[in-house]
Amino acid sequence: MLKLSFKAKVFALSVAGIVVTGLILFGAVWIQRHELYTRVTTELNAQGQEECAKIAQSVYLMLRTNQEKLQKELRHNLAVAEHLLQQQGRIELDGETVSWNAVNQFTKEARKVDLPKMRCGSQWLGQNAEADIVSPVVDEVRELVGGTCTVFQRMNPAGDMLQVCTNVQKPDGTRAVGSYIPAVNPDRSPNPVIAAVLRGETFVGRAFVVNQWYMSAYRPICDAKNEVIGVLYSGIPLEEVAELRQVIMDLVVAKTGYVFVLTGSGEEKGTYVISQGGKRDGENIYDAKDADGKPFIQEIIAKATATEDGQIKFQRYTWRNSPDEPARWKTTAIAYFEPWDWVVCAGTYDDDYREAGERVSSALKQLLVWVAVGCALAVVLCGGAALVCTRRIARPIVEAMTMMERVAEG
Repeated sequence: MLKLSFKAKVFALSVAGIVVTGLILFGAVWIQRHELYTRVTTELNAQGQEECAKIAQSVYLMLRTNQEKLQKELRHNLAVAEHLLQQQGRIELDGETVSWNAVNQFTKEARKVDLPKMRCGSQWLGQNAEADIVSPVVDEVRELVGGTCTVFQRMNPAGDMLQVCTNVQKPDGTRAVGSYIPAVNPDRSPNPVIAAVLRGETFVGRAFVVNQWYMSAYRPICDAKNEVIGVLYSGIPLEEVAELRQVIMDLVVAKTGYVFVLTGSGEEKGTYVISQGGKRDGENIYDAKDADGKPFIQEIIAKATATEDGQIKFQRYTWRNSPDEPARWKTTAIAYFEPWDWVVCAGTYDDDYREAGERVSSALKQLLVWVAVGCALAVVLCGGAALVCTRRIARPIVEAMTMMERVAEG
């Protein structure tokens, strides 16, 4: 009985050591699995954020390049318009007056004003509102260099500027003569265009023209006394930068993410300039809330307008593109292009990277299975070896114990 007990104890200790070793190995792999999965998930999220940031930065740089290109083009167009005016003769105000129904381009309020006729040489610029009737200078500019062109007349000492000759058209297809730029915006702030030209400077930048935003150039027109009596304008609608819009809409972030652009300030704050596929352009989503009820668009715009020189900020939120879709977590990189008041957002959904994470998780699970199988095989194989070794080691000890028992009995 003692012999069997001794052998069993030796064998049990050997097997226990093997089992403990296997459990330690399995536990270590189990712990490392969770740590590794956490690291991989963190790395994938960081990779998604980095990709969003790179695309937002690329769009910002693209806008800046287009801004510089448009500025050069507008200055050239303005120079062409000035040359044509000089060929016609000096811009002067006639002693004869004419009545205008002046319409504020922002508020659409109308008022009657009587102003001296504006002449270019011997030719009165007229009050032509019909697109199929030729207007002097502005139509020739369009034929030569494209874009829009307008001659403004100063309405009063404040500096309100009335379009008296233009190829800019209203939504109904008529020329926008009679529309004017007020010296003071509806929010009571000075209009930057008027402020610049009254100082005798040329304004080049984003400006609201009649009913949409243009990349514009405005140069003061002065009389013989060097007083500002009007403005010469050339512009290109931002919406007509078709190639740029299409490039932005075609950008894909990860698998299903995309780039969208919002207006960052003014009455149009939060309005889609460029939406996914252009389907929601013009829609205002400033008050939109995510699944947690947070006004995330307001937060995006606040972050964007607080940045400078293409600095990137991030926003995480849940979003659905239609009521039928489930809400999905999304990470968006934000940049602000101040010259156009564009908030650029490059976003990707978290589940775009879930497939890679799931592959890693699956590989780790398989590793655990193989570790468990390896431990089980080790227990079986090493247990068998331990049994053989136990018999060999225990045999002389058992024999000695047997002899001692016999001596004790004799």
